[in-house]
Amino acid sequence: MQPPSKAIQQCPLGSGPDVVSRGSRDIEIYARYEALLDLSSKARACSSIADLACCISANWRYCANVLTWRLIVRGEDELHVIDFDGGETRISNPAMEALAVAEREFLNRNIPRRLRQNDIDVLLPKLSGHLVTGSVREIIVLPMNSGGRGLQVLAIIGVGPSPASPIDLKFIEAVGNILSGELSYIITASRLTQALEQQANQDALTGIPNRRNFETRLDLHWRDSVRKHEPISLLMIDIDNFKRYNDHYGHLAGDNCLRTVARALSAAVLRPMDFCARYGGEEFVVILPNTPLLGAGVIGRRLIAAIRNLAIEHVANGDRKTASISIGASAIVPTASNSCRDLLAAADKALYLAKDSGRDKLCELAA
Repeated sequence: MQPPSKAIQQCPLGSGPDVVSRGSRDIEIYARYEALLDLSSKARACSSIADLACCISANWRYCANVLTWRLIVRGEDELHVIDFDGGETRISNPAMEALAVAEREFLNRNIPRRLRQNDIDVLLPKLSGHLVTGSVREIIVLPMNSGGRGLQVLAIIGVGPSPASPIDLKFIEAVGNILSGELSYIITASRLTQALEQQANQDALTGIPNRRNFETRLDLHWRDSVRKHEPISLLMIDIDNFKRYNDHYGHLAGDNCLRTVARALSAAVLRPMDFCARYGGEEFVVILPNTPLLGAGVIGRRLIAAIRNLAIEHVANGDRKTASISIGASAIVPTASNSCRDLLAAADKALYLAKDSGRDKLCELAA
């Protein structure tokens, strides 16, 4: 097919009647397909929902007579509502479950539905609050393919100023499928990135933050303490005679003991800014920002009591017969002349003092 002349290509889409003759109709469809291919290429380059929304909004008008749109994307755990201007709202899935039966049936019909602006409140009363339509002539409700990524995508498209023609509707569907496919890819990639970040920062066995996460967080709190001239404390925690526990009860029981202790320690660290992590093996650490040594001692004794209250049987733990922990506490006011290594070294030394003096206790040592 020969491309239309340059003068014809520059004719604005959607202006004038939809069909003047067969030849002009073919030229219009050809130009729209050119715009559609260009939009598809630009959409694939988008890496965020906001960028995709801006890309579609800037180019959709060349393919179809569209003013505004809003997407409702249903995933496993939540509902994404995405506006043509890049705005995004997340709604829990129960909001969709609460829809009336008639609304669910309406949304599950895999065909475009055309509504007048005032019809949406009647047919979709519980969803109408999430649908910003603006000053439009009619609304097209378009269920779309989400690319097989476990998402259900519904587009609410505001058309104006004239009603959508059959050609408009075809190109609305085509652009909608581009949009839903790229959007589902972005959401899936975002979920994968979050999962990988979580795996990188979370201890696989206990589910609490790992040593890598701890080191990053300690550096952040250290810098913040230097800026504010505030003390920072650290608790180094060790499960007493844990090797004997593994030898007596087996490694599966040892893993379960580690998980139970980790949950108890995390639950007993009450302030949002405090941070509990697994340091390695049977060792745990707790960062206590803006906390002097006296406060660290109070929290450390609370943690010891929390583990005692678990009453985990440990017949190889000397006279105690239940699991216990030893804690080394240290505190420092960070300056340009010291570092977080000084804090770690002091807490580690205090921990050995606690273990050498009988275990199941806390020792304090200023850095």
